Amino acid sequence: MQELDFAFYSDVGGRANNEDAYLAKQMSNGYLFIVADGLGGHSDGEMASFSVVNTVKEYMVNNDSDNVIEAIKRANDVVVQLQEKKSSKMKTTIALAYVTENKTVIAHVGDSRVYAFSNNKIICQTRDHSASQLAVSVGEIQPEDIRHHEDRNVLLRAVGTSGDIKIEISEIQNSEFDALLLCSDGFWEYVLENEMERELSNSKSADKWLYKMRCIQLSRMPQKCDNNTAIAIMC
Repeated sequence: MQELDFAFYSDVGGRANNEDAYLAKQMSNGYLFIVADGLGGHSDGEMASFSVVNTVKEYMVNNDSDNVIEAIKRANDVVVQLQEKKSSKMKTTIALAYVTENKTVIAHVGDSRVYAFSNNKIICQTRDHSASQLAVSVGEIQPEDIRHHEDRNVLLRAVGTSGDIKIEISEIQNSEFDALLLCSDGFWEYVLENEMERELSNSKSADKWLYKMRCIQLSRMPQKCDNNTAIAIMC
């Protein structure tokens, strides 16, 4: 398959440690991109997010597999085991894109997001598993109000859930898009969708696109902002 142009960063923001984790890796039969945002505070959220990223990667590499659902289920089991071992309520989000020769699998749990773009316009976007997204679904608020909603940080799904984890998954043909963006809520909270599109149209590389979005984010972030992570991909 063709080589992808991608760039990434992760920043601790105004927190004591970075509970975000990410992966941008070329596999034997494609590319695997992951952003995970840990929940639990102190080192627990960090442990959850890094464990999920590593478990998904190792499952797919060791089994030479494209079974994203099974990989995330294995990662969920690992976090549940860590909860018991550490007497912790640690959890994490996950946003994943697995790009193969002809199609891309998108999966997510929580409010870390995946965006797909075509001709500098967003053609699909994952829906947050959050109380604020639920408020949009029932007509209480508009999508643009999610960033400022009082319950924006209340998640309805996360990795680290006992029993069967609910994973939202979809497929998109590679011919349908020309760019992807994966990011934690510490990033998308400060960069609007129309700004993602605008900066994509003005960029010739993933690195430049991410840099321009990052400048917007830095100009708006408060001093005690959350960890923030993003991966920009151009085909």
